[in-house]
Amino acid sequence: GYRLSYSAQKLVRKDMNGQSDPFFTISINKGGKVVPIYRSEVVKKTLKPEWDAVEMSLREVGGLDAPIYIDVDDFDKDGGHDRIGKVTCTLRDFILGGGLTLPIVKGNADKSSGGLNVMKCEPLPYEPMRPPPPPALELPFSRVHLARKALAGHSDPFFVIEVSR
Repeated sequence: GYRLSYSAQKLVRKDMNGQSDPFFTISINKGGKVVPIYRSEVVKKTLKPEWDAVEMSLREVGGLDAPIYIDVDDFDKDGGHDRIGKVTCTLRDFILGGGLTLPIVKGNADKSSGGLNVMKCEPLPYEPMRPPPPPALELPFSRVHLARKALAGHSDPFFVIEVSR
């Protein structure tokens, strides 16, 4: 996996105060559907936000060359967020392009809505996949005509299972 640090620059103004409240959503293609896998925090009143780092695994995104869609939006309290723009890239783009700035575009417009900066792309420590544990051993037991050993006329049976390797 990788830890990615993002920022943006020269975002378009979406709020009345001449700023934006940007956040981004990362989505991937899963089974023919675009599915969101991460949403950043909102950075208030800025056109050049720096967001918290994101951790992504190769398995999660579908490999180095699977498309990753990053939507950058301006947060509005009423939930009607304004689209700033979109970036389509791959994890390989991030790995090879530390310090890379990708243009944020809205629709088919040639005009940029700003730039998404990949400030850092750090590999995470390798964690080998562990095999799943073996299925539990099921031993069905039942009682049949137990001898009465206790003074009260019943039995308190038990057994011991020993495993040797």
